[in-house]
Amino acid sequence: MTSLVTFLLLQRPMRTALPPDAIVHRIATPEDDQMYDSELIRRAVATRLANVETVFDAISDGIDTITEIQRVTGLGKKVVQRAATTLEKNGRIVRTIPKAKSQSHRLKPIHNHKGNP
Repeated sequence: MTSLVTFLLLQRPMRTALPPDAIVHRIATPEDDQMYDSELIRRAVATRLANVETVFDAISDGIDTITEIQRVTGLGKKVVQRAATTLEKNGRIVRTIPKAKSQSHRLKPIHNHKGNP
């Protein structure tokens, strides 16, 4: 550890001992960031895809509201909503929006892979 005051006054670096409770910071290199980011992204994408498939399986089993899917799968509301939006954009489900605001949106699979009508 170099003392800034010593360096400025004496114009040379001075090494001092670290205190016992000192926190040492490490500067990340670009390689560290790239490895961390790619691993983090890979895990996030894998988790999101698994959640989408879990939600689609629940919809295929006849569960048709966000709240019911939450209860059965154990996923959070935001996770289920994002998965339903992804499935809707990919053309795997159809969302029926009721006229009354007090009613829930209904989710139905376009092609039911489980053989249910």
